[in-house]
Amino acid sequence: MDFEFYVDPDIGITHLEKHNVTPGEIQEFFAESRFLEHERYDASFEAIGRLTSGRYLHVAYRKKSRDLYFIITAYDLTDPDYKSMLDGLEE
Repeated sequence: MDFEFYVDPDIGITHLEKHNVTPGEIQEFFAESRFLEHERYDASFEAIGRLTSGRYLHVAYRKKSRDLYFIITAYDLTDPDYKSMLDGLEE
């Protein structure tokens, strides 16, 4: 799977960098972790999941094709209820 990343024109960096998320973590998120996905009203998607490092992420993206995702942003998931739900997927 391949990824493209949104670059914020106001700050000249990706939203990933703004939130200290690496492209490698995005690759791991989609390739190796269990995640919950929700399609938004605008046909983009949101997903929450946990990396092998234990870091919880919230990722917003569009599916440009089966093998190409455009990552809008990703940041740490802080909601304890969502974290607990994700931990239940691992059991």
